[in-house]
Amino acid sequence: MFRHLHRWLTEKPKPLVQPHHPSKVEFLAEHDGLVERQLKARWTSILQTHPTARRAYLAQVRLSEARTPSVALAVITTNGVDAALMGKLAAEFKTLMASSQFVDILFPSEAQETQLARVCKAFYAA
Repeated sequence: MFRHLHRWLTEKPKPLVQPHHPSKVEFLAEHDGLVERQLKARWTSILQTHPTARRAYLAQVRLSEARTPSVALAVITTNGVDAALMGKLAAEFKTLMASSQFVDILFPSEAQETQLARVCKAFYAA
């Protein structure tokens, strides 16, 4: 027991939000509604403070071989994955949504953004 306690006290905490790198992403449609628009407005305020943020989409996606679609925030930045930005976006999500709700945060490639833009309109563009 004490060995586990020592490890718990001495290990660095894992980040609450980690980058998601699914092997395959299928972009299905835009995800929109009243609550989603409020969330998009809050996210826009955050994105405007990050000069690397270029565009953002809220989309219904199917990740890898998942049977059911999920919702993902797709953020296009000039430098790929931005952990600090991801943490701020996730924290804002938690303030508005129920604890049982979740959103995947993705940083798509150029090719993936091309596919995404065919089915979803960006809610943020710098």
